Amino acid sequence: MLPFLAALLLGVADIARAYGEQVAVAEAAHQGARAWAITNGDSTAFNDAIDNALNDPDLSGRAYLRVAAPDADTGTVTVTISYHYNLLFGFFDDLVGGDQLTLSNSATMPLGITGP
Repeated sequence: MLPFLAALLLGVADIARAYGEQVAVAEAAHQGARAWAITNGDSTAFNDAIDNALNDPDLSGRAYLRVAAPDADTGTVTVTISYHYNLLFGFFDDLVGGDQLTLSNSATMPLGITGP
């Protein structure tokens, strides 16, 4: 019984950590979209905003795909960030097909906004 409870506790901790990273990436996508809209597509400001919002060099390094897709028809920009989530414990490797998950998050912002 004790090994089952220990595995359950470790699984809950891993899921909580994944959720925390997902929230951070959602905020980074929002800040990246905002920076793209305010600076009219300045890629340096876009990447700096994402890195500052992630506030974690490890997570920033795992955010391997950062896409800004402006849409002139709707007047919006959609930012998508994909990243690898490394599983903390090896219990679930077989369930997810490896030791990491690929997760993504996106945010949409109207173009042409001004100010903070």
